[in-house]
Amino acid sequence: MKFKGSNLSNVKILNRALIMRLLYFKGPLSRIDLANMTGLTQPTITNIINDLIKGNLVNELGPEETTSGRRPISLELNSSYLHAIGINISRYGFAVALVNMNGEILFEYKNDTHTVENKENTLNAINDIIGNIIKNTSKKIIGIGVGTPGPVDAEKGIIINPPNFKGWENTDLKSAIGSYGLTIYSDNVANACALAEKYFGEARNVENYIYMIVDEGIGAGVVIGDKIFRGGTGHGCELGHITIDINGPQCDCGNRGCLELYATIPQVVERVRSELHTDGITWADIVKNARQGNKFMKEQIDIISKYLSAASISIANAFDPEAIFLGSDIALASNLVTDYIQKVIDQRFINRNVHKVKVATSTIAKKAPVLGAATLVFDKLLSGALVLSD
Repeated sequence: MKFKGSNLSNVKILNRALIMRLLYFKGPLSRIDLANMTGLTQPTITNIINDLIKGNLVNELGPEETTSGRRPISLELNSSYLHAIGINISRYGFAVALVNMNGEILFEYKNDTHTVENKENTLNAINDIIGNIIKNTSKKIIGIGVGTPGPVDAEKGIIINPPNFKGWENTDLKSAIGSYGLTIYSDNVANACALAEKYFGEARNVENYIYMIVDEGIGAGVVIGDKIFRGGTGHGCELGHITIDINGPQCDCGNRGCLELYATIPQVVERVRSELHTDGITWADIVKNARQGNKFMKEQIDIISKYLSAASISIANAFDPEAIFLGSDIALASNLVTDYIQKVIDQRFINRNVHKVKVATSTIAKKAPVLGAATLVFDKLLSGALVLSD
């Protein structure tokens, strides 16, 4: 248990962050609305709003429509003014983007040529791109976010020991990536994607949900009460390494029968290539043929859906979410997978008579990793952990 008090300066920071968060997620709002929603006094609200307007962080939109009396002025967060650099490093490539707080990607560089196997070259390339972005833009950049395979020590910014991510163990991202005077935040990519779904996707009004990524690995970001669930040491939840076969083969993580040994996209592709004796089949080909009625291809998607359903029902029973979102490469199959998982959840979720768990494809699946990396910065701003200088 941690005990930590708040001094006056911290209270001011938290109140300021609370106002910005309400304007971002619930705005436009008037000063009266903010006072009623927060319990803060009108003078306190006025002082905070004046400071935010002075810093170009809040816009006044004009009077609200009302039938009588003085019309209050509506306010909104100036989301298009605030930008972050988002970096996603996966097992098979990396991406760097300049993103604003509306979720618009103003610039993106992607490299999917397996260069991450050489960590030094990858980091040098990323640093060059960051430098070029900062040099060639006049945008207000408030921080840098980095998403990578987990486990990650988000507080220290260290990649710990992700399976199948050789050479990146114990990498200190805050030292390895040039900050250019900006604060660097990092997390595992599943948590980053979960935050992106909150800010830019279908989870904006959902407080408890799970974001599952399935590509060359499997991970999950668990959001409880609008906050990322991190477990006792900050490293949960590694969904890809829950056991679905107690007699299964040993995983690189040391466990046996891990979900990642059965249900990643490369494994589906490899099974199909082996059966058809061809190297030319891709995941997109499998999905396309399954949609066109190819029975064998549909069976392969059903196999991965079966494994993901087993994991989904376990994690749903553990965390009681309102929704499960599927992102990354698995999203290409969309309803071919989500319909299967939804049926299993509807039949076997322990609280099925209390509420329904919605299973859906993320609407930002393709962009979620790099958007999520940038969102690590935005979320720090709206939680009070990142304070902008005047």
